[in-house]
Amino acid sequence: MRLAQAGLRVPETMYLAPAALAESYPAVARRLDLPFVLKALSASGGRHNFLVRDQDDFHGYVKGREHAAVNLLAQRFIPNDSTHRLLVLGGEVALAMRRTWAPGTHLTNTAQGGDATLVAPEDLDPAATRLARQAARLVDSEVAGVNLIQSWATGRWYVLDVNTNPAIATGSFVAEKLTAYRSYLCKRLDAAPGRQRSGPTMTWP
Repeated sequence: MRLAQAGLRVPETMYLAPAALAESYPAVARRLDLPFVLKALSASGGRHNFLVRDQDDFHGYVKGREHAAVNLLAQRFIPNDSTHRLLVLGGEVALAMRRTWAPGTHLTNTAQGGDATLVAPEDLDPAATRLARQAARLVDSEVAGVNLIQSWATGRWYVLDVNTNPAIATGSFVAEKLTAYRSYLCKRLDAAPGRQRSGPTMTWP
């Protein structure tokens, strides 16, 4: 809501109370077109994130016993071949990963089998960099993982979500993420008023 109200591009989204959502397929399909995404309000690693192609899919996810305790929202599916995770540290994109689909799914999360490759921040589309920095600033977080998706139909970038506690010591490219985080912390220490660094240089195991 905060991102959309600030004018940042996010996929069109609908949220209904669980009881109302269960009977809302015609309205949701009409508003968001098919296929659309059902995803949990709070989840990570691609869990509780489903691509709905028809009414049977919808009812299976909304009314399924295994999802009964999960609050779901419906979101327009952005046609794509990948997503990007940008690690924004101190307002700058310090590291970027391009993640491609896992076999047989619309998910690109590495926890779900997606494949990740590093992208040099300077090689990113400036529009993606700008959008990630704006998103991190809007949630008032100096450390943020911003997930972006680009429509292959229009070329437009969208913010999928912003994680204010991004995985740094786990997941893909741990060494690179730790190096970027170390560099950010050192810059913060150097910039602190009256701060004098002393002692051994900080290193990661």
